[in-house]
Amino acid sequence: MRGTWLAGLALLFGCGSTGSSGIEQPQARCPVQVQNVPYEGAQHVPVGTPLTFASNPPASGAHYPYWGRWAVHSSPLPRGNYVHNLEHGGVVLLYRCTGACPEIVDGLRAVMDAQPQDASCTAPIRSRLVLTPDPDLDVPVAAAAWTYTYRADCVDAPSLSAFIRDHYDQATESLCADGSVP
Repeated sequence: MRGTWLAGLALLFGCGSTGSSGIEQPQARCPVQVQNVPYEGAQHVPVGTPLTFASNPPASGAHYPYWGRWAVHSSPLPRGNYVHNLEHGGVVLLYRCTGACPEIVDGLRAVMDAQPQDASCTAPIRSRLVLTPDPDLDVPVAAAAWTYTYRADCVDAPSLSAFIRDHYDQATESLCADGSVP
């Protein structure tokens, strides 16, 4: 409860960011919120099944049996696919833009490229990271890991990198095989 209250204050006053623990993080360039969200299960459902999630972006729940490629996607990777990426220990970097937003995409790509090589991955896969637009977001920048969300008004590389470091490979299945959804 205290973490939620502090996160709300940080967003209201634009001061730094708070994590799910309510501990103040280093000053961010914009309001950032990291939250541990309730577990919604991990069942596989047929592709095309309508899905609903309690968090935006989703961080667990029913999902499709195929996951997306660990890559930069220029068109939206369906939520039902990227939630499966999360189940394999990945982190998905997301954005929503009205019109072109090269500064956001370039910033997210730079954060992605700055992450270390995952020793459990083999070429051509470097790490379990996905970058994709998500038109259903209600913020410009977000990220998701298994049961954790990151929401922001801008690309703040330090806090986003910390989110990746803290939540990477922390899911029910640790798998670095490439997905089949381009």
